[in-house]
Amino acid sequence: MDFYHAGGSRAMVYGLASRGAGVMRQKFDMPFSRMDWDTRNRHVGRIFLEHAVMTAGIQIAFESACRASEGRVKFIRPDDIPQAATPQPPKHQPWHHWRTALGGKQRTLIPDAAFLLEYAEEPAGKNRRLCLIEADRGTMPLKRSCGSASCIERKLHLYAQLWKSGQFTKISGAHRIQVWIVTTGAERVSHMNEVFTDSPSGRGLFRFTEMSALADPVFILDRQ
Repeated sequence: MDFYHAGGSRAMVYGLASRGAGVMRQKFDMPFSRMDWDTRNRHVGRIFLEHAVMTAGIQIAFESACRASEGRVKFIRPDDIPQAATPQPPKHQPWHHWRTALGGKQRTLIPDAAFLLEYAEEPAGKNRRLCLIEADRGTMPLKRSCGSASCIERKLHLYAQLWKSGQFTKISGAHRIQVWIVTTGAERVSHMNEVFTDSPSGRGLFRFTEMSALADPVFILDRQ
């Protein structure tokens, strides 16, 4: 988010504090449930900031593609889903924290972003796709020999486990689930496709792509 000082200089807003949340609610009628802030805003480092900007860029690309579709595809934030249509989750869950068992232990999966795409030309009940986003800047290894350390492979197994359990569909009401792993370059995408060829998943569950490909609305909204 950009803003301008009175003198005309430009600055970037990378975090939201309580006063900023109050302004957003007062001026734009935005509910607090649509905003999230915490103490990390006070200790923002370069890596966190770059990741946050990339995640925001991914969501903007999807929402812009939906707007360009002229009503054929609707962008829906999780908090905008009518509560009557899906069980009401606890605060900040499950869209931010999904839990499942893997390797005999309870694991928590936190997507970088989550939203729904609703296709007007498809029948009700089968016209929603849940998109779960992982913004990859190439800092996390694809695989690790140690099962307790974070890596892309373990995240994929967690997503596949949650998909098989039916949790994603139960909570979102979406007929299709897609996990988008968006990275910074074609070489990284190619490497992921090679490494994860045999990853356990449903048809089309995972999509590996680079950031620049999201500039194409047709690619984003493809119903494959």
